[in-house]
Amino acid sequence: MCYSQSHEENDETYSPLSLDFRSLEFLAIGKSGIVYAIDGERVLNEYHSEGIDTERRALARLSPHVNNVKYLRGIDKGCILERGKSLRKVIQETAANQITLDRKIRWLQEAAEGMQHIHDNGKIQADTGCQNMILVQERLKIIDFEGCSIDGEATTCCEWFSC
Repeated sequence: MCYSQSHEENDETYSPLSLDFRSLEFLAIGKSGIVYAIDGERVLNEYHSEGIDTERRALARLSPHVNNVKYLRGIDKGCILERGKSLRKVIQETAANQITLDRKIRWLQEAAEGMQHIHDNGKIQADTGCQNMILVQERLKIIDFEGCSIDGEATTCCEWFSC
């Protein structure tokens, strides 16, 4: 099965993207979609519900910011985003005493800077936790804006604190 779609969004026209789903690596499944690794630098976030509209609008308004995931392009029922390593997995795979206090403080500061940028742009990230943060070249970035509130709209998110 191939995924080929041209998509127009934010006054930018995207060239067709062809993906062979047999070559994609499954990474995660969530409330609104499935995440596949395209390669070492990109993921496909494919949606099976209406969350794509909220996520695309949020990412288009937020990008670029060093502490929010980079939105590379939209395709039919998905988004191509930069790839990172889940902060939750990093924490689970590393003994607590092996993560230095300086590193933990840096992650907190980077999360706070990303959240400030989100709030400064009229959004409330309603699903905050280490499950929605990644490390890209040792920099913390916030991901998963499907459940966020934009300009006071109701959120679809039901999980507020989880780590």
